[in-house]
Formats: sequence, C-alpha cells, structure tokens
Amino acid sequence: MKRQLIIILIIIFVVLLQVNFLNFFGLFKKFFNPLMLLIIYITLIYGLRLSLICSIVGGFLLGLYSLLNFGLIMISLIICTLVVNYLFNKLFTNRSLYSLNLLVIFGTIVYNLSLFVINWFLFIFNSSTFFISINYIYIYHLIIQIALSCLVVTLIYILFNYLTQRLKKTFLIKENF
Repeated sequence: MKRQLIIILIIIFVVLLQVNFLNFFGLFKKFFNPLMLLIIYITLIYGLRLSLICSIVGGFLLGLYSLLNFGLIMISLIICTLVVNYLFNKLFTNRSLYSLNLLVIFGTIVYNLSLFVINWFLFIFNSSTFFISINYIYIYHLIIQIALSCLVVTLIYILFNYLTQRLKKTFLIKENF
C-alpha cells in the first residue's frame, strides 16, 4: 500500500511537471510524454494492476489541462497500458533495452493512434469541436516523439539498471552434480 501511494504521488508530480514545466520548452511540450513513459516502466516493473491505477490517475489529471474531451487521454493511456502489457507478456518477455525500446515505440504509436481514433469518432458524432488530423507534420512529430522517448528511456534504463536489480537479466546456471 505504501509503495502504491508513493508511485501515485510520483505520477502526480510527473503530470504537474509535464503540464507546468515542459510548457516553457516548446520542443519538449510537443514531443515528450513523460507520463506515458513512466506508465510503461510501471507496467514492466510492477505489473498491470498498478499501471492501470496510474493510467487512470494520470489520465484524469492530464485531462484537466487538455483541450481534448475529458477522459480521452485517460482512455488512451489505459489502451496503451493494456497493449504494452500484452506485448510484454506474450512477445518481449525479457527486460532488455531492446525490448523496452520496442515497447516504447509500440506504446507511443498506440497512444497517439487511440487519441486520433477516439477523437475522430467524437468529432463525427459532433461531441468534439477539436479535430486531430494526420498529415506529414503529425507523422514528423510522431517520429521525433518516438526518437526522443527512446533516447530518454535508454538513459533511464542505464541509470535504473545501475541502481537496482529489477531490470537485470537472471540466468539459470546448471551445475554438475
């Protein structure tokens, strides 16, 4: 319970950092989503239950500051969490840097694609006045977001791997008797 409370406080801090601090930097505002990266890490380290709670809390708080419909970011984060958890459990079972970067790439694409699809449905049914269009600028921003996210995740992985044993690979050694 104490660990969950600490992680939720970290989520609140990251949302406030993303909303308040990153707005001063134009490049990071468009191309960097630290909440999504943190939720991917929580999915890999602590499992689906805690990451879904963090997706709900973080999406709720981030939705308060968004121009999109309320709940859209929360639903996209939940979809991203479920897809990343499924891919991690079925395909990328080891906790290597390569699998982490692939999960970040898939997570970023799923998050942005779900934002677009849900917003498109809301726009079609006249529930949204804000429309996200996919054009070459959107794809360019998505590629930069993926590259920047992979760079940040690589640096955090190296630091996290140095400080803790959670992401280290374990090998089973067969001893001769």
